[in-house]
Amino acid sequence: MKKIIIVFVAMMLVPLQAYCGWNSIGKIKIVYPNSAVNSVYVSHDSMINPDSCTYNTYYLLDSSLPMTKEMFSTILMSKATSADIQLYISGCSSNGFPLIRHVLLR
Repeated sequence: MKKIIIVFVAMMLVPLQAYCGWNSIGKIKIVYPNSAVNSVYVSHDSMINPDSCTYNTYYLLDSSLPMTKEMFSTILMSKATSADIQLYISGCSSNGFPLIRHVLLR
């Protein structure tokens, strides 16, 4: 039991930001559907790379992930209306780009 408490306290001392993948609120700059990789590349005002992927020029919306159509629709709507959007980035694609996991329209 003491070990569990020590681990829990140690985890609380580590800054939460180190484990967060939300970028800052901003605008979508580029939307680039690419049929060669069956995915969509997205550029945002606030590019982050929490998992140190090879590239940080675009995020990748992988078509094999759940809710891809809904996320793509939200990203397109944000671009078309210049609405603020926030993206949750986690993991790297097989070709080295940070992956979009969640989309939050502001």
